[in-house]
Amino acid sequence: MFYLFGEGIKRHQRNRLESWEFVKADTTFQIIRWKKENEFSMSYSTDPGSSTGFLDGKCEKENEGFTLSTDSTLYRIKDNYLIGFRKANDRIKLKKIIE
Repeated sequence: MFYLFGEGIKRHQRNRLESWEFVKADTTFQIIRWKKENEFSMSYSTDPGSSTGFLDGKCEKENEGFTLSTDSTLYRIKDNYLIGFRKANDRIKLKKIIE
C-alpha cells in the first residue's frame, strides 16, 4: 500500500508540474513550471531547508522549449538550458528535478 501511495503522488506531480534547478555562487535557484495553469515560479535558497519565491509569471510552450515571461523579464528554457537569466546571451545548465 505504501508503494502504491508513493507512486500515486509521483504521478500526480508529473501531471501538475515539472521542475529544474541550478546553482550560482552559494545560491540554489529552482524553477517550477505549472503545467495546467501555464505559469512558472522561481525561488532561491542560500540555506538547505528554506527558500524564497521571487518571480512568478506566464509559461508558454514552444517547439523546442518554453518561454517564461513577466511584466519586465523574458527567459527561455531550451535543451535544459536557461537563456537570458542575467544577460540576454547567458546560458545556464539546468538540472531536471521533476518531469
